[in-house]
Amino acid sequence: MSGMHKSYTNRNNIMVSLKNVSSGYERSVILHDITLDVHNSEIVTVIGGSGSGKSTLLKTIMRFCTIFKGELHIDGERVDNLGETSMQHVRSKMGMVFQGAALFDSMTVYENVAFPLVEKRLISKSHIKERVMTVLTQLEMEDCSNSFPNEISGGQKKRVGLARALVERPKIILYDEPTSGLDPVMTRYVNEMIYKAQQDFGVTSIIVSHDMASVFAISDRIAAIFGGTIRITGAPDDIKNSEVPEIKEFVHADKFTKNK
Repeated sequence: MSGMHKSYTNRNNIMVSLKNVSSGYERSVILHDITLDVHNSEIVTVIGGSGSGKSTLLKTIMRFCTIFKGELHIDGERVDNLGETSMQHVRSKMGMVFQGAALFDSMTVYENVAFPLVEKRLISKSHIKERVMTVLTQLEMEDCSNSFPNEISGGQKKRVGLARALVERPKIILYDEPTSGLDPVMTRYVNEMIYKAQQDFGVTSIIVSHDMASVFAISDRIAAIFGGTIRITGAPDDIKNSEVPEIKEFVHADKFTKNK
């Protein structure tokens, strides 16, 4: 998958912007003074050790945790000061793909993908069917539309999770550890799925991952978080060649382990 990522030089629109953001839960500050811009159709991956604040960053973007200071802009709109009702409209621009796909076992593939449209009553039933089948066809899952989650493979479940995120036609998709626990073949498959979503649907992707092979293969840029602070943001080669001790150790940890 080398060479999969590409330049985003001509992507002028900034879809997600955090400006000096500190955030967390209740009175506990997890992220400190975070500044990050993610451009239209860009794939940005966030790396860092356990407890560094990666998942909190995703929740901050979705406004599922408290922003104590700074500004959050989504698709050109400042949203850190919006009420919950207004945020629901902003969240409709974003989709979330969870680590374990998070499918409903009692629902078919079709029903899982249709769920957000049915729940939010966004469009008519006839249009729901058309949109769901269109997305399933694009992800090569139309033949499994009547299957239940326990009847399909792990990779297919990942595709259903992505289809459910795409069915609302979001501009931004957030991925939480999409390759965690997968074997190398399935990991490559999921990476290609993320890349295909960017190419076919034009979505902006923000990925949290500790799988460095995947990170370097698919990312346009990488942001490294340590201790709740972004230490460096750059192209894959910038991160790979960084001399910052924590980043150097984290990035090359697999090599150290294999050489023991």
